[in-house]
Amino acid sequence: MTGTAVQTINRETGEVTTVESFDFPSYLVAIGREGLTRQQQFAAAYDAACHALIGPNDVQQEGDRTFKKKSAWRKLAKHFAISTSVIRLDKEWLGGAVDAPFVATVTVRASSPWGQYAEAVGACGTDEESGRRKITIADAIATAQTRASNRAISDLIAAGEVSAEEMNKTRRPGSASDQKSSADKVMPFGSQKGKRLREVDSEALRSTIAWCREKDAAKFERIIADCQAVLASRQENMTDKPEAFTEEEEDDDSLPF
Repeated sequence: MTGTAVQTINRETGEVTTVESFDFPSYLVAIGREGLTRQQQFAAAYDAACHALIGPNDVQQEGDRTFKKKSAWRKLAKHFAISTSVIRLDKEWLGGAVDAPFVATVTVRASSPWGQYAEAVGACGTDEESGRRKITIADAIATAQTRASNRAISDLIAAGEVSAEEMNKTRRPGSASDQKSSADKVMPFGSQKGKRLREVDSEALRSTIAWCREKDAAKFERIIADCQAVLASRQENMTDKPEAFTEEEEDDDSLPF
């Protein structure tokens, strides 16, 4: 669609050229009902492909939402005949130390048979946590490529859905991957102020949670989540066991059991 004529200047040659500007209102009129019908058909085809191709092992559950894993995006790409290719790979060490974190940044282009393409960028660093598994340089590069590929495919067929690999990159408060960072947080107030949460006893952590909830749960959401994460970590590692009864306690008739 063309509209009014406009003049542009080539900055290298100084030549003045006249081009027709894009007439967006006319373009919208030209799309009409037929174009909208095609979009509805494509959306229906996407929903049908997700239902038919993607199984429970292809998604990751996060609360009440599900996010598609790499396998899901590859199945959808094959179904819609979308191809992907790496067009750029950047490698960077953050800092001059020998053990400085390595970050890989990958740009991927996804191309469709209907003429459209999308480019997306994914990144991953060796300092990202993945449970107890150390991320190697090769892992970082592969994960960055996966994230970029998922994004590009998603842009073409799913209007920008977030993939499971992106969820892994962002730690949720209180999750297993967030427990270490929570334990290193500093208590901001109270008698335990200034101590790292891993140094605070469990009873004090529970008291902090109760106090924060009573005062303003939304305001103190972060410290509540950090205290809960530390408590959960201790429970998982069995470091918060009740002390065993002494022989005197077992013989004490005043005990209710």
